[in-house]
Amino acid sequence: MKKELNYYVTRVSTLTRNSSVSILKLGLLHYECKKNLSSNDYELFLQQTGYKKNTSSVRKYERIGESYLRLKPIVNMLPPCWTTIYHISKLSNDHLDLLEKNNVLSKTVTKLEIDEFLSKKLKTNTQKFVYKFKICPTITPEELSSFHEYISSYITSNIGEIVYNDYAEQLINEGLSKTTQFRKVK
Repeated sequence: MKKELNYYVTRVSTLTRNSSVSILKLGLLHYECKKNLSSNDYELFLQQTGYKKNTSSVRKYERIGESYLRLKPIVNMLPPCWTTIYHISKLSNDHLDLLEKNNVLSKTVTKLEIDEFLSKKLKTNTQKFVYKFKICPTITPEELSSFHEYISSYITSNIGEIVYNDYAEQLINEGLSKTTQFRKVK
């Protein structure tokens, strides 16, 4: 007996949505655990769930979780790809609204398509420039990690790129689970 087209369409749509919902919920769990558990319990949580502390995967899931309330209403427009959802979670509210209003978000949208759309839409005649930070070599991993998170919260891929060397990345990863020292000033 041949299954009908609607059966397959419904199954794919449901599985795609369920995948996107699961990615958001997984991010929320990581975010809540980091926020609510002691440092030792959070490390145990990561160990018992098969995640490694100070990895980009954990950082990305935490960011997705931090953006859960913002992304949940548009879950039907999100692709079932956690790295693309992570990229979307870093966007400013204005950029996210722009993507929604222009129907850019979809189950198949990629990071590249998002970046291309935003760069065309936000294109200006300004010249590119480089802004470097030279950090004191005595900075602790915790301080550098806090500084990196602080700066990263303002710089999305649409307005700039944060470039750091291998040693800086190593220090950032070492300090990730420590308390943030730098705070946004409003």
